[in-house]
Amino acid sequence: MATWLVADLTAAAAADVQWTIVYFHHPPYSKGSHDSDSESQLIDMRENFNPILELFGVDLVLCGHSHSYERTSLIHGHYGSSETFDSTTHVVAGGDGNAVPYAKAAGMEHPGTVYVVAGSAGKVDSLSSTDGLNHRAMHTSLRVTGSVIVELQAPDGGTHEAMDVKFLGELEEIHDRFRIVKPLRASPVEQGGCDSCKRGARPIVSLTEQ
Repeated sequence: MATWLVADLTAAAAADVQWTIVYFHHPPYSKGSHDSDSESQLIDMRENFNPILELFGVDLVLCGHSHSYERTSLIHGHYGSSETFDSTTHVVAGGDGNAVPYAKAAGMEHPGTVYVVAGSAGKVDSLSSTDGLNHRAMHTSLRVTGSVIVELQAPDGGTHEAMDVKFLGELEEIHDRFRIVKPLRASPVEQGGCDSCKRGARPIVSLTEQ
């Protein structure tokens, strides 16, 4: 699976896609109905796959399995247990990502990734909204039913492009939201590359399922 993932992300990088979203079942970070410190499948994903995702600059990782909503800020390089997470070392851009968006600057050696556990669309495992949800990597942790909405914002003449992510409750209330921004790049047509793009099709987003 790792070999396939590297090949897929390499192809996405060669196509110069604007955004890369990866989704798979077992979350590398969670303290919801499943514990990423003790369950082998979650540990395996964190130790073996997170370094690959971050090497290729993946923007957003979406997971399920744990019946909660949990998400990090923009982080990089944390492959150990929750108590080893150090915000001074592992956080690339902190805060809620709403008032001040998470910025991924061009040429950053470690641009960071946001990891989201979106496992509460059908059920939650406690009446309490936060009890036990204490993973140190998480910026926001909730036991609330809802769905994650991802919207890609087309450039509007400014200098940046954006990905907006919302956690929408069953009554359409917004429980969490954040934005990731990147500098606007020239299209492959303007750069003189990508034969398919010259025919009018520009790659926008790569969705990789493991």
